[in-house]
Amino acid sequence: MDANDASPEFLNPQHSHAHNNATISSQTPNSTFFSPLGSPSVTQNFSASLREPPSGTAPPHHGDQHPGRKRKRSITDTKPPLESLSTHHGFPAPHDSPTHSNTELDSYIKSKRKPREKKACRVCRRRKVGCDQHQPCQNCIDRRYPELCVYENATGEPGPPSVADGTQGFHHDHHLQGASLVHQFDSAPSLSPRQAHSSPPPYVGDTVTLPRESFDRLVSTLETLRRTYNDLTADMKKLTSGVSSSANPPHYMENGQNPSAFLQPVARVSQKDDDENHMHGNAGIHTRNKVTGQTIHIGSNSVPALVMSYSPHLEELLGTSILPAFGLENESATYPFVGLSDLKQGRIAKILDLCRALPSEQECNRFFMAYRDSAYILYPAMTNVARFNEDLRQFSRARAAAQAMPGYNGVNEQTIYGHSLSWMGLLFAAMASGCQCIKQPGKELDLTSQVFVCCSFECLRLTNFFSNPSLDNIQTLLILGNVISNSMNAGVAWSLLGLTIRLAMVLGLHKESCEGTPATVKEDRIKVAWAILWQDSLLSITFDRNSALTSLDLFSHGIPPEGESPNGYTYAGCMYKVCKVGLDIVRERAVSQDPLESLQRMSVHEAELRKIMARSELYLKSLAHCRTPLEQLQHWAMYLHISYIMSEVCREAIKPRIPTSDLTIRMRTTCIESLANTVKAFLGLYQITAFASRSWAALSRALSSAFVLGILGEAARDESIRLLLSDLLGCLHDIMQRNTDDIDEISAPIKRWATSLAKLTSTSPVGTTGMSPLLELDSDDSPYARAEEIIWG
Repeated sequence: MDANDASPEFLNPQHSHAHNNATISSQTPNSTFFSPLGSPSVTQNFSASLREPPSGTAPPHHGDQHPGRKRKRSITDTKPPLESLSTHHGFPAPHDSPTHSNTELDSYIKSKRKPREKKACRVCRRRKVGCDQHQPCQNCIDRRYPELCVYENATGEPGPPSVADGTQGFHHDHHLQGASLVHQFDSAPSLSPRQAHSSPPPYVGDTVTLPRESFDRLVSTLETLRRTYNDLTADMKKLTSGVSSSANPPHYMENGQNPSAFLQPVARVSQKDDDENHMHGNAGIHTRNKVTGQTIHIGSNSVPALVMSYSPHLEELLGTSILPAFGLENESATYPFVGLSDLKQGRIAKILDLCRALPSEQECNRFFMAYRDSAYILYPAMTNVARFNEDLRQFSRARAAAQAMPGYNGVNEQTIYGHSLSWMGLLFAAMASGCQCIKQPGKELDLTSQVFVCCSFECLRLTNFFSNPSLDNIQTLLILGNVISNSMNAGVAWSLLGLTIRLAMVLGLHKESCEGTPATVKEDRIKVAWAILWQDSLLSITFDRNSALTSLDLFSHGIPPEGESPNGYTYAGCMYKVCKVGLDIVRERAVSQDPLESLQRMSVHEAELRKIMARSELYLKSLAHCRTPLEQLQHWAMYLHISYIMSEVCREAIKPRIPTSDLTIRMRTTCIESLANTVKAFLGLYQITAFASRSWAALSRALSSAFVLGILGEAARDESIRLLLSDLLGCLHDIMQRNTDDIDEISAPIKRWATSLAKLTSTSPVGTTGMSPLLELDSDDSPYARAEEIIWG
């Protein structure tokens, strides 16, 4: 019998002094370790009441008085239930005391009400929002502080008492809390020698009995621990709030140890806004993909992290939309390399399916020419496009001859119409990219591109490219990665690039070719290696993730021969150099540096970029020297990429609360100009080719630059920038207008940016004083306040 079954008169403190033992329930929930304890109210032991039944009740038979004779049990001999021998939760049984009023009953039931369990975590309760009760909960994950998700009931935080102090329920609850810790303390010293050698405390039902002096000593110990905990908490708060001030010396405890050595988690909770921004800057952004539910990490120096660093309020505004807002989320959860053949089919049957997936000769040429004239110009992942074009003509002739011969299909286990399966994979990849380059609205081309991607990967599987990689396989993977990123699945492209780099290292592309290698093969290997670096730079600096190219000897051997001409660097040569600078920036950002020291180091990269442009060909420097559409295309593409990398170099100067200096002001001006030039270059590229609207690299860099300009308030400060953003908005509307019959082709990031830019261009007139990121950000004109107006209206 536990304390809940005791009669009210035994719960009165004035009767508790007449008893030596306290009866406490042994089946209690885990108590709070540092719970505030009231004065003990010890209940009596009711074991004697079990032996003395109430009047008018036949005494129970505890056994047969005549062991040699069996006796049949009858219904009338059944033992009365235990409840009939005791009281009902502190009140006598109804037949004993039927005169209790409803008021007394309600009052007693209210006093016995169990305390409400705190189910939500501390952060969600403080913010007064719903909590899914996971560890950590979804709200804490979405807001990038999962380490703050703490549940008080699970971590020993004191909960509110169920009733006021002095009530019976209050004393009873704390007796239960104390009893749950009986086995954590040694109470043997308080026992007399006679008690120490006697049997353990008797158990009666679900109760356990312990000496009164042991219970009092336990209560006193818990009170001491609670006071120590409160004192330590107060000291921790003082340390975390004042440790950064030079006027307050560090506080040491009695043993001479500095508490800051083990208070790092608390420091992250209690620091001011500057330290919170620094924390986010070091950790980057952890957000959740809405489609898959997986947590995605974006580096601390990416554009999303820069925007989020202005204030924690902006983090709450963007929430889980941070990835699609910057075009960094996978827009499709579909596996991009679905097998088009039955798994039970043999090798020849699968190859025949690939032949049936080939379009007509005219369509093959159309798709390849679109790739050669657009995607290849902007990103030359194929080592020799002219040689491949000649191979395609031979393939078409062999295919036509095989189709003209009855009973001959021109296929075996290794070749299709005289060409290897690895070459076929490269052909399907090029045609998939060509589908994205054709200026023709409609979902059909997108579906055709996806089919070609699956066919290309099927060719890779048939060649067992994991165990037997080749240069054709690496080129195929690079083109497929470009196609997948242009489908707004940059996260998938990043993962595929990691596989591509590993396979390239298997071939030794990250090292100099061995002696005796033919010159053409050596040149192809160098081109493929630099193409890997090119794509790695585009993705790594966007996501701000360290490059997988940990060792690369290419830098000491120079760029491929096609990168240089008598007049200077060609487009490919300039991009090789610029991409190398981009990877250098990512590597250096991974090392913690002082902001001013980082700016000085980045100024070296700024000079390096200016040197690259100075040594480039004339048509890359000035549009006036462009003589062909191809040169115009490369001019605007080069202008876009080098402007964006220049803004990355000067990114540190526009971060919030950066120390002001002449170098900071100069690099901030350069950064703003580079961001504007990136948007301007995208508009020029879009006028030359419709592929600009499908190029993820061009779209992502232009739109991210426009968003940063809007957040910094440059559209309100500079009329030319406001007109530039208006032109970009018109470009996005034109893209959507051309796809009115199939609006789903336009990805969600483009739609979102069109809405945001519409609000950016409706800012206040020129001359309005914008808030500089070098100043405080607490006013209504601060960048994060403008972001709230832009994003949510």
